Amino acid sequence: MIKYLLFLLTITNSFAFKLSPMTLSLTPESGERSAVFSIINDGVNPIAIQASVSKREMDETGKEKNSDVEEKFMIFPDQLIVKPGEKRAIKVSSLEVNAINVEEAYRFVAEQLPIDLKEKKDEKTNIKILLKYRAAFYLSPKKGKGVPSLISYSLNKNKLKLTIKNTGNKHILLRDHFIQLTIGKEKYDLNENEMQGLFGENVLAGNIRVFNIKIPKRLIKNINESKEIVVSLLNK
Repeated sequence: MIKYLLFLLTITNSFAFKLSPMTLSLTPESGERSAVFSIINDGVNPIAIQASVSKREMDETGKEKNSDVEEKFMIFPDQLIVKPGEKRAIKVSSLEVNAINVEEAYRFVAEQLPIDLKEKKDEKTNIKILLKYRAAFYLSPKKGKGVPSLISYSLNKNKLKLTIKNTGNKHILLRDHFIQLTIGKEKYDLNENEMQGLFGENVLAGNIRVFNIKIPKRLIKNINESKEIVVSLLNK
């Protein structure tokens, strides 16, 4: 007979907070060198927060890599205690003094520290859920614009592979563009649902992203019967 030993575990969801804003850009050339992020404790217990900024890089699949950049920013305070219902500000100041020609991408990270600030500990075992928020943070040129360019494409069975490069000097979210297929003499525009995996995706300045989207069922027959297919990335 197999016996099971059950432990009574309490998930502590009272250690909760919010970060605002989630996206922020500074233009040092215009005198914008400081950003303010807000931490709001909407739980019932005080929490400890660690703030940091890291460099943000992205490969062609969208996988992100972060690296330390402490020498480029001053954060105050970088550690703080936030009481229940309290809102605290964290100021991030750029030490950049030169004009920026190509946008630099960073992450502002607010991470909850595993510190028990409660005076009395429950007798039951607690599982504390520690939260971490990662906001998009940019240092942008005064005259910046993202310019997505479709540099190659290929059809493989029922999938369309697209290689897109941002030839501009600022990041871009692919929301104001659409894919158009020219099959023979007919043109077909893909809608947002048909561009899942591409629509709304971020392409950093100078970066290349590769996307794979499914060919809509409504077009599969046309594609299989045609020898002439052209794919375009167009503005709305």
